[in-house]
Amino acid sequence: MSTRIQVVYESQFGNVERLAEAIAAEFGVAARALWEGGPEVDTGTDVVVLGAPTHMFTLSTALSRSLARSSGGRGGPGMREWLATAALERAGAVAVFGTQSSRFSGSATRAAVRRARGRGSTVIGSAEFLVTAQAGPLAAGELDRARDWARAIRQQIAGAS
Repeated sequence: MSTRIQVVYESQFGNVERLAEAIAAEFGVAARALWEGGPEVDTGTDVVVLGAPTHMFTLSTALSRSLARSSGGRGGPGMREWLATAALERAGAVAVFGTQSSRFSGSATRAAVRRARGRGSTVIGSAEFLVTAQAGPLAAGELDRARDWARAIRQQIAGAS
């Protein structure tokens, strides 16, 4: 029986999107963006991998997405809102990744982990990836680190089955 993985992400400037696509490729699935209609957690999903950018020290808000949009970002729905309504109970576990511009810039990842745990989810891993500025690009080597992280999560899942 194969493991069912979903990769769901929010990306304002394309950095989380690039990471999500690299991570999803390691699992052999397509990454699904929130602005594509707020993907549902499919029944029988083993692991949902969530990706989000850090805005104002945490998960994005309507205000921070509006500010991002005025600077060339996408705007649209955010992970904060999606986590509040997503049927996470359909998934066996959650893994979370995010972007930040420095270790002092706060963490959407930590906020998403807290929210997922608050909804009763088991979090099996988390990772932060660096961007060089708000709009990016990703720091050198971060896509490779993302692929390595996905492989580690995949091995962890395989070891648990």
